[in-house]
Amino acid sequence: MNNRRYGVEPKIGLSLKSLFGLFLILIFWLGMSVVFVTLMNNLFPSTKEGLLSLIVLYLSFVFLIIPVFFVVHFMFKIPIKIFLLQDRNRPNWKKISIYFLGTIIIGIAVILIDLLLFPEAYSISSDFIPWILGTILIAPLIYIAAFAEELLFRGYLYRMFRPVKWGKILVIIIPAILFTALHGLNPEMTAYGILGPLFYLVIAVLLSLVAYYSNGLGAPVALHFAYNILLVNVLSFGSASTLEGKGLDTILHRETLNINLVFSAGFVTLLIYIFYQRYQKK
Repeated sequence: MNNRRYGVEPKIGLSLKSLFGLFLILIFWLGMSVVFVTLMNNLFPSTKEGLLSLIVLYLSFVFLIIPVFFVVHFMFKIPIKIFLLQDRNRPNWKKISIYFLGTIIIGIAVILIDLLLFPEAYSISSDFIPWILGTILIAPLIYIAAFAEELLFRGYLYRMFRPVKWGKILVIIIPAILFTALHGLNPEMTAYGILGPLFYLVIAVLLSLVAYYSNGLGAPVALHFAYNILLVNVLSFGSASTLEGKGLDTILHRETLNINLVFSAGFVTLLIYIFYQRYQKK
């Protein structure tokens, strides 16, 4: 595979057909998610709140995976294996593990530095046993959500815009904007003014850049999964959070959202990934 040719071939491209495919994906996902959540809430009222509501929410991301695979395979005749792996025979688990563990280590390091600089902004939970059990339970579901979103943003949308003129820029900007808009209903999106959207925008740009520099889908999935683990199980911000009242506590809680923390983690992660990709190339 040529250097950084991910998304060029086999292409989806920007056309009425690909826009219609995107429409089908979103309609199926949102519609089936509403039906699924409503059905679960009616059949099992306990899923309306607490940890069970979070589990149902994450399970609804399966309804994003299904239409992406359907549209890619049946509308664009791209085999699912090619869509996921390009011309590789199997995932490079070693590299994906490095991306995941590297992101976790970088994130924890940046959090600890921020904790040392602003200890008064943090509170620490001592309920380690419930935290460990909650992490083990919820981690596979977090992966499903991260995988599903990356299929859409760094998979389908990436292949839509990568072949067009200025594609290298568009695959970073457009998926990042749509990713931020998708999370527009999250409580933290409006609680911190411009910092809320900026928080998601920074992460989305980083994911798109990693997809470009790593030349594939595996790295952004690993990075997205790692970031979700950090933000769901390790660190929470303020009182306005998507996880508020979900019965899942983090080890660390910061009173306010520190956008400098996000920028630092994202920037350091990107630099390390670029260096790692160049090292692999050599």
